[in-house]
Amino acid sequence: NDGSSTPPILMMEGTIPMRYKNSEYNIPMEICVTPPYPIRPPVLFVRPSPHTMALKENHRHVAHDGMVYMPYLHSWRPHNHNLIDLIRQLSTLFGQDPPVYAKSQQPRATTPGAVHVYPPSQQQQQQQQQQQKQKKDIPPTYEDILKTSLKEAEERNRQLEAAEVEEAIRAAEAAQLSEEEEKVRQAEERVRQAAQREARELQDLRNQLTRKVQSYLQQHHQDCRTDLVHHLLPTQKKLQAGTKIVQLQTDHYTKFQTHLQQNNNNSDNKSLAVMVQKETERLQTLIQEAESEGGEPLVDELVLPKNVHSKQMLELSAQVAALTDAMYFMDTSLANDVMDLPTHLRQVRKLAKQQFMAKALLLKIAQSKQPPFRS
Repeated sequence: NDGSSTPPILMMEGTIPMRYKNSEYNIPMEICVTPPYPIRPPVLFVRPSPHTMALKENHRHVAHDGMVYMPYLHSWRPHNHNLIDLIRQLSTLFGQDPPVYAKSQQPRATTPGAVHVYPPSQQQQQQQQQQQKQKKDIPPTYEDILKTSLKEAEERNRQLEAAEVEEAIRAAEAAQLSEEEEKVRQAEERVRQAAQREARELQDLRNQLTRKVQSYLQQHHQDCRTDLVHHLLPTQKKLQAGTKIVQLQTDHYTKFQTHLQQNNNNSDNKSLAVMVQKETERLQTLIQEAESEGGEPLVDELVLPKNVHSKQMLELSAQVAALTDAMYFMDTSLANDVMDLPTHLRQVRKLAKQQFMAKALLLKIAQSKQPPFRS
């Protein structure tokens, strides 16, 4: 308010009870509820009866104009303070130190709600003289007093609020600075701990890697030694033995080749070659004659064994081929479900045994017909 207009104010008049020296008294009060309420506290005035009571000078909580000052108003908080608690606090404060006293005057009817505290003293007489002097002057109106009191209250509240705001700002800045320092310290501590943790983890990884590499190298070295002892050395011995066998076989076949060359140069071998040539020509002549007669030559007539061994080898070769063909057709019958598996296995076993014996005999006859080896 700049003084140019009067804001709407809720005025409440009445008495507040208090107890003083085991007696109960009623203090006349005015409560002015300004528009900023409940953000701002109300303004309280002690209004003693002009004929029976007077304000106590130098009171701790009441000014000379009757305005009330108390810690509850200075620490006013919208969400924690209210008028009921304000009245209770005020009654307690006034019970400890009454703000008014009774005037010395002629007996008269007691006004309801008047306060009788103690008889007039010398201080009261001085107050009465001062009041008489003040009566000579022109008294201000109630509205002027109210405006002045409201302005003073607003000024005091403004100063208190400014001080509280400044104090709160300083406290907030100090708290923020302390919080920032704490955050910086915590951040530094976290960085330091993280660096130490990373260093420990890196060292652990290095140790683990070193142990693994050492273990792998030791195992690999042991495996190499084992392979060398159990595999490479026997293999080397086998290779050396194989080299000797190959050398012996080479020498043997070299000698055998020399023997064949010598036999080829022999006169007996030459006569044998001439005889083979003549027989070949005779066979070709027979084939041509058979073809000219218009009939195909019989196989049995084309192949005539020269001796008993050749005849036996021819018969054994035919038997081996016949057994092979028989086993082939038996496999075909098994695949076409013409023959069951047990019968097939039993017959194949018999034929295979016969074929083995025929092959063995054929091989034995062929070995007996080889020329003897001459060293």
